[in-house]
Amino acid sequence: MKIIDIIEKRREEKKFPLFSFEYFPPKTEKGVENLYERLDRMSLLGPSWIDITWGAGGSTSDISLEICSTAQNP
Repeated sequence: MKIIDIIEKRREEKKFPLFSFEYFPPKTEKGVENLYERLDRMSLLGPSWIDITWGAGGSTSDISLEICSTAQNP
């Protein structure tokens, strides 16, 4: 579902506020493990969506895509 669709649905249902989390991809494997643990805990707060940043020039593209895939398919 697109973010705009999530926002529109919440607006139609008059369910506000809505919020999201933005995560920065870790630089180490230990950091990635830590982030996955945090994703699990923070998902309990019910964000409308999450965002994983993409490093300058695509420097973290591989890990960003891995984190996104894992978050969507736990």
